[in-house]
Amino acid sequence: MNLDEFRYLWETQKGRYALINVDESEGDDGLVIYDVPGRSVELIDDDDLHDEIVRHMREAGVPVMGDFPK
Repeated sequence: MNLDEFRYLWETQKGRYALINVDESEGDDGLVIYDVPGRSVELIDDDDLHDEIVRHMREAGVPVMGDFPK
């Protein structure tokens, strides 16, 4: 997997996703990528890649939420 495969998360489909803070003590490591309308989590097995994706998503203004939307 590479970063370009996930570019849609902060570019073309960024309005579809949110970052959910599941562990505040972990900083950005405690964020999961959540597909709001699909009500599913996007799991990234590579920690370094996850960190890069989250960084790009935050820079693009993807919302960070304290809990999963109802």
